[in-house]
Amino acid sequence: MNTVTKEELVRRIAKSSNMNEFVVAFIVQRILDCIKDSLIKGEDVELRNFGIFRQKIKGRTQFINPLTQEHFSKPPEKIAHFKAGAIMAKSVLDTKE
Repeated sequence: MNTVTKEELVRRIAKSSNMNEFVVAFIVQRILDCIKDSLIKGEDVELRNFGIFRQKIKGRTQFINPLTQEHFSKPPEKIAHFKAGAIMAKSVLDTKE
């Protein structure tokens, strides 16, 4: 499986839109910053037909030290979560490799 980096996305967008890569990189970074800032504020970011970015709370995790049988717990933590929209998920599932 290949990985497409932010730099590659910028190149592809710039090429397909005949825009300067510097301008596209600026816009892409602003979009990512806006998504991040919204998540920090506890806001969901919904991109219709694409998906939803939201902040989730991962519950407390319990651990036991096998040597001492001492119990530990890791407090709940905030995580960024993405759920693909129905159209996006269907598009990905319908692709043939």
